[in-house]
Amino acid sequence: MGVLSKINRARKKIQKKITGGASKVLDKLVPNELKPLLPYAAAFMPYMLGPAAGMGGSQGIMALLRRGLLTGALPNAVAQLAQEGNEGELNPLSLAMATGSGIFSGQGAGDMFRGAMNPGEAVPIPGGNMPGQGMGGFKYDASGISGLDKAKNFMLKGGAKLADTAAGAGKILRDPFAKNTSLLDIAKVGAVPFSQATGDLAYAQGVKQLKDFNAAEAAEQVATAAAQAGFDQSYIDAITSSMGDYGYNQADIDEIINMYGFANGGRVGFAMGGGDFSEPDFISMREVVENVGNDEMMEGIMSSEQAFNMGGSVLPQGMEMDYRGGGMIPMGSKERADDVPARVSKNEFVMTADAVRAAGGGSVNKGAQRMYQLMNNLEAKA
Repeated sequence: MGVLSKINRARKKIQKKITGGASKVLDKLVPNELKPLLPYAAAFMPYMLGPAAGMGGSQGIMALLRRGLLTGALPNAVAQLAQEGNEGELNPLSLAMATGSGIFSGQGAGDMFRGAMNPGEAVPIPGGNMPGQGMGGFKYDASGISGLDKAKNFMLKGGAKLADTAAGAGKILRDPFAKNTSLLDIAKVGAVPFSQATGDLAYAQGVKQLKDFNAAEAAEQVATAAAQAGFDQSYIDAITSSMGDYGYNQADIDEIINMYGFANGGRVGFAMGGGDFSEPDFISMREVVENVGNDEMMEGIMSSEQAFNMGGSVLPQGMEMDYRGGGMIPMGSKERADDVPARVSKNEFVMTADAVRAAGGGSVNKGAQRMYQLMNNLEAKA
C-alpha cells in the first residue's frame, strides 16, 4: 500500500507540474463570468462540430481516436483547468467520457464497430432449380463462434448502437429547427452532454470547497497550537503574508508554520521573565522552505533565546534565527526590511534577496537551491 501511495503521489506531482501552469494561465485569461460556461461548451463541442471534425480526412480507429482527443478530451481538460480554485487537477472520469463522446459521434463510427464483429462462418445459400438461377448468396453460421468472440461481438454491437445514437444526437443538435424535430427530441439528445457539464461544475466546486475547508481547518489548528506555545496572531499573519509574497499556497504555508514547532511545543514563553539563558535552547525547523526539486532543503534553526528584545522584528520578543550553518530565510515582511534577527558568525557571507533571485533565473526557490548546492560544494573543498 505504501508503494502504491508513493506512486500515486509521484503521479499527482508530475501531473500538477504539467497542468498547474496551464491552470494559472487559464485562470488569468478566462473571465470569471465565462468559466461556468466552459464545461457546457466542451461537452457539446463533439456534437456541434460535425462528424468529420478532428479526423483529418481519414477513416478508421486512429482517426476516431484523434477526433476523441481533439474534440472531446482537450476541450474538457481546458474547461476543468480554467475553473476557479483549480491547481492542475483533472477528473479522469470526465476526460474519459469526453473522449468517448468525440469517438462515438465521429463519422463512420457505427460502421467501424459493426465491421469489427465476427459474424461466423459464411455458408452458401443454394440457388433455384430453374434454368438461369445461380447461387442464392451467403448466410452466416454463428454456432462455431468462441465465447471470447461472442463477448467481443456483444461489446461491439453495443458500441455500434452508442455510435448511431451519438450520430443522431449530433444531427439534431446541429439543426434543431429541422422538420419533424420536436423540443422533446432536442431535450433527449442534449441530456447527456448537459449532465456531464453539470457534473463537471459540481465536481470542481466540491474540490474547491474541500480545499477551502482543509485550509481553514489547518489555519485554525495552527493558530490554536501557536497560541498555546506563546505566539500571537500578528506573528502568524506576518509569516503567512511573507510566504504568500513568495508564491506559496495556503497548504505550503500551513506545513511550514507547523514545522516551526507549533505542533510539538517548545521553549517559547517566558513572557514574565525567568529561565537560564546561558545556553540557548533551539527548536528544530526541518525543511523550512517548500520542497524544491529533490524535496530537500537544508535545515534552519529557530532560537528561542530571550535575553533581549529585538524591536521591529517579525519574530516574537527575544527570538532570532540561527543561521550559523547557512540557510534560506523565508520569513519577513519584505525584502531589505531588516526585520528578521539572525545569528551569524565571523567570516560568513550573506547574500541579498536579489542575488538569490538572480541565481535562480528569477525564482527565489531555485536560487536558494543553487545557493545550497554551491555552499555544499565549496564546504566539501575546504
